[in-house]
Amino acid sequence: ETEEKIEEPAIAGIAALGIILLLALALAPRAVREVRRKD
Repeated sequence: ETEEKIEEPAIAGIAALGIILLLALALAPRAVREVRRKD
């Protein structure tokens, strides 16, 4: 039981990090374009 309790949060954390990375990659080009427009 203790092993399951440890594994579940780890999997959720890894999944969250993966989603954050995907969002960052998707939004990065837009942020770069906005910065270039301002300059």
